[in-house]
Amino acid sequence: MGGSKTYSISKVKRGGKISGSPGNSTLVLNAIQSSVQNEIIAQSLGAMISYATQLNTLVYALKFVKLAYKMYCAGEKTYNETGDGEEAIKAAAGIVVQEALDKLKGEGIRLAVSYALNQEDININDTTKTIIVDSISGAIENALK
Repeated sequence: MGGSKTYSISKVKRGGKISGSPGNSTLVLNAIQSSVQNEIIAQSLGAMISYATQLNTLVYALKFVKLAYKMYCAGEKTYNETGDGEEAIKAAAGIVVQEALDKLKGEGIRLAVSYALNQEDININDTTKTIIVDSISGAIENALK
């Protein structure tokens, strides 16, 4: 039964199906590479925003407006369908709950990936580790959508 498997990086880079793998390895590598590039951009932008108070304030104001707009749309749609103000309020509140659950799910995935990376005892600096954890977490979240 079983036994250890060895994987050749040249097979992975060529995109061949490695025995025991669920599919074409090129798709996985492309997703991770894309996520890493996106994460580098996000980390750079995040660093820039964190040092500029005005930009930080603007980002959070935009996030708040986006959430308020989603709440308004959900409430208006429910009110138009039911004519019930209480149901409209519940629908708007449901948006907040859903956003909170999505955030918790994302943090849970990020913690699991971080834990798995720490178990590998790889000697990398914190910035690189953050980029790797965030990019793999992002790829997992996108795959779950």
